[in-house]
Amino acid sequence: MPSVIFAPLLPLPWLAAAGVLSVALLGFSAYRRRRAPVNEAAVLAALALVLAHPQKITETRIPEKDQVLVITDGSASQTLEERRIQTEQADTALHAALRPLASEIETVFRQLPAEEGTPVFSTLQKMLEEVDASRLSAVLLITDGQATDGPSEISLPAPLHVLLTGNQAGFDRRLEVKQAPVYGIVGKTAPVTFRVMDDGGVPAKEAAITLTADGETIASLNVTPGKQATFEIPIRHAGDMTVMISTPGVGGEVTERNNRQAFTVRGVRERLRVLLVSGEANIGQRTWRNILKSDPAVDLVHFTILRNPQSVDRTPPSEMSLIPFPVEDLFSKKLDGFDLIVFDHFGQNGLLPSRYLENIAKHVRKKAGLLYVSAP
Repeated sequence: MPSVIFAPLLPLPWLAAAGVLSVALLGFSAYRRRRAPVNEAAVLAALALVLAHPQKITETRIPEKDQVLVITDGSASQTLEERRIQTEQADTALHAALRPLASEIETVFRQLPAEEGTPVFSTLQKMLEEVDASRLSAVLLITDGQATDGPSEISLPAPLHVLLTGNQAGFDRRLEVKQAPVYGIVGKTAPVTFRVMDDGGVPAKEAAITLTADGETIASLNVTPGKQATFEIPIRHAGDMTVMISTPGVGGEVTERNNRQAFTVRGVRERLRVLLVSGEANIGQRTWRNILKSDPAVDLVHFTILRNPQSVDRTPPSEMSLIPFPVEDLFSKKLDGFDLIVFDHFGQNGLLPSRYLENIAKHVRKKAGLLYVSAP
């Protein structure tokens, strides 16, 4: 449909001032000549029309459809039987309701990814980048309301409508670990802080808690829901230790999946006791000693076997070393005191009886480390 618009060649204040001045001049001319200045008025009118710069525009407009963004929460909490059925029903109903409006509304369906937690609003922000914000008329969100981020992170260009799944009268018990130790000193304890939360008004004054470490129960206690509790976990050995905190389910709660929490605590030793047994003389012995003695947290006990029973050297054993090799003490009586046993170029050759080897094997299976070096 054609239309006329004006695109003045001069700023409007200038045109207004020129118009006022032109009218004043025409009035003065009429007053002096006693007749209307028709020619001058026609010229000024034509000049004014040129400066106003009228233009004829013919527009062809094609209306665009409004967009509706429908987002379905696919997180783990939505997989519960009741919520899953409600989500499917709501999704089907929306498809049926929006299908007749296809000539006016373009519907965009999206699924929230099943990630750890439910970052509803941050994910929604990414999805809004895929649609035209100027055409977006509404956002429909099918969710159970469990969001792990806040709405302050997003600016919506259209109204947000939430279809909430779940039972309004339902309740749930969940266990939260507020602070868990990353490591602990072997032989000491490390604190863990946790609490039991009852959502929906579970009528319970106390909750039974069981703590296990590597599958073995280490404590059982009762806590008050909503209040933080702290327990000292004994660090029994070096290396990773899996700790599980759990509470039994309450009859009728939504799910028992969140009634337990697990984490890993790494046991480290305050001091590392190392037994270094050297056999064949080699240049690496000094390197071993320098490495192990450079760390103040390492207690090193080093013995060297200077010959084996097959040696033809007739030097008396009393002259071979200032300190005799204490086989019985090291590999039987005091073996439990070492965290690491290093054999450096140590050929067995009958030097250690089988019962000592069995002691070493049992000690390594229980808690110690074993390093055998024989390469050049």
